[in-house]
Amino acid sequence: MDMTPGRKAIHEKLAQAQKLREEGNNKFKTGDTKAALAKYYEALLFLKGLDQSILQQFPHPSKPVTSEKSGLKEVTEEESKKIEQEAAGKEEKDKTPEEKLAEEGENLTKEIKRNMGLVYTNMAACHIKAENWKKALEFAQNATASDSTNSKALFREAQARIALGEVTRGRQILEDLQKNQDDSAVQQALAKLDKDEKARISRDRAQFQGMFNRGKASQDASSSGSRQRRRKRYLNHALLRFWTRMIQRKPRSNL
Repeated sequence: MDMTPGRKAIHEKLAQAQKLREEGNNKFKTGDTKAALAKYYEALLFLKGLDQSILQQFPHPSKPVTSEKSGLKEVTEEESKKIEQEAAGKEEKDKTPEEKLAEEGENLTKEIKRNMGLVYTNMAACHIKAENWKKALEFAQNATASDSTNSKALFREAQARIALGEVTRGRQILEDLQKNQDDSAVQQALAKLDKDEKARISRDRAQFQGMFNRGKASQDASSSGSRQRRRKRYLNHALLRFWTRMIQRKPRSNL
């Protein structure tokens, strides 16, 4: 089946977007995150423009229906899966031109979404490196919206959430990732969280102990001062009593 100019343009733009993404990756590796972000933004412009082009150039068949005595109805989920399996089992030569075109459009859509996810993930990495945590979280979430299976994007989201103080949510994402894959970066991030938590507990204990010691010292000083004041009063009273007695014992002179 010959490729129309419109379909050819879609493939060319997708290739150009992938090229720009690779150029951005090279800039990132050299530490030039600003130049990398510029390349990624440019790649996004190509990719976002392709969605509408896909709708115009490729058919999107509606969900299969089946007839009954009462009329038409949507097929069940099980029937839909069966239809898909039968379609997948068809030989390529048996597919109609319309089916081939629809399949091409579906594959292109998936590839566009996958590339958008990769670009957003890399943009999140740039912002993480610059410690722009809110932007990093935004782009990481955009990446998972484009491709929910993007584990790197989920990892970036966890990093951003932890840096923003959402430690519980960030840890949960990391633990979910660890269940599904054996990734040293995830393990290191969880180990660092545990280390930071222990350090925080140790700091809290030291702070509490310091407050307790200061309070005790203040109480001791207050108690010591109170004892000194009581002793001084006692000595003054004793001295007063002594002189009172001395005056009373002094013999009176005869007039």
